[in-house]
Amino acid sequence: MKHRAFIIGLGNIGMMYDYNINKKDIALTHANALSNNKNFTLVGAYDNDLKKRKLFEKKFKLKTYCNLSLSILSLKPDLIVISTSTNSHLNVLIKILSIHIPKIILCEKPLSYKIIEAKKIVNLCKNNNIKLFVNYVRNFDQKFINIKKNILNFSYKLPVRGCVWYTKGFIHNGSHIFNLFEHWFGKYISSKLIIKRRSLQDYDVKNDYIINFRNANIYFLWSSEKYLLPYFFDLFFSNGRLNLNADENIFTWKKNKKKLSLSYSSKISRYSDNNKYQSYVYNKIYNINKLSLNMCTGQKALTTLIKMKKIIKNDE
Repeated sequence: MKHRAFIIGLGNIGMMYDYNINKKDIALTHANALSNNKNFTLVGAYDNDLKKRKLFEKKFKLKTYCNLSLSILSLKPDLIVISTSTNSHLNVLIKILSIHIPKIILCEKPLSYKIIEAKKIVNLCKNNNIKLFVNYVRNFDQKFINIKKNILNFSYKLPVRGCVWYTKGFIHNGSHIFNLFEHWFGKYISSKLIIKRRSLQDYDVKNDYIINFRNANIYFLWSSEKYLLPYFFDLFFSNGRLNLNADENIFTWKKNKKKLSLSYSSKISRYSDNNKYQSYVYNKIYNINKLSLNMCTGQKALTTLIKMKKIIKNDE
């Protein structure tokens, strides 16, 4: 049985990142991923920007709406994607629930910049029996899942030291990696501020930190988008080095010749991505009865936000 899907917000992740790419094996946005997924029927979209609505209608041959209440009331979707600005997430959810109770909501990350709002989002969905997921896409991606498997089977041996470079805000983009690393390396333990920069609006920062997880010590370093895509990392395990290159398409694993050696064998394992990462999200959501520990629920995203806000507060 197909789920009826509806998108609220047709910005970059909603539609624009891959708008001019007419390939079914590319799915960087919600619109492309849903339109090419056999388990979902994309029934429409809402945005307050007329130009974006026209672009959506032209490419996907579906109706868009300038009135959110009317669109949801008439279509009654099973899945609603909230890909609007972070500050609007709670108000959008309240509007949805005043009209219709969907089965599933996928919300863009982060849930909110404010803990009190994020808690309200989680509780509203829980009280209305809605499955809430947050679009930390790497948690749904099989090649990232395989890294956790390699850690569990000791192919990649802990502990870990390394660096992460992130852009925009610590919460906005850094939370992708913080959330993922807690899953890979264990719970957040402590942090230390290295460089404090001017705070961003919307309760976010672009500071440098050393963050200690149960089995890892990681430098989180801010970089301008001029020099870097959203993030990449370089990790030194006890028996090798794992690198995610800057365009996010290839993992490289280099195994040590000897334990604790800084020289590496010539054999390199590569794990490439085919740019369908948003499709992985919907494939996992469709198999909701086989809920994976990798999937980021609303409660997990809230926990990530609380810990990251604590790190920021400690530096004030």
